[in-house]
Amino acid sequence: PVLWNWSHLQNNTWKKVIDGKELTLSKPEDSGLYRCYAETKFQKSVSQNLTVFIISVPRQTNEDLGEAALVLSILNLIFLIAAFF
Repeated sequence: PVLWNWSHLQNNTWKKVIDGKELTLSKPEDSGLYRCYAETKFQKSVSQNLTVFIISVPRQTNEDLGEAALVLSILNLIFLIAAFF
């Protein structure tokens, strides 16, 4: 089996953040340098450093209105279909 883990460079020190193949980041404070480690009984490998930038973008009022319009359209469609049956 291959053992995977991810590390994040913090204060000039690589700190392990998670075991496993997949790393999920979502907050701007998660931005920075990351690297992946893979280890078997016979070999250890390290990926190149990966730079991650996470930028927070506030939701727009138009997005909220668009979602509301979609929900109302779907409800309208359900009522129309129900009226015919």
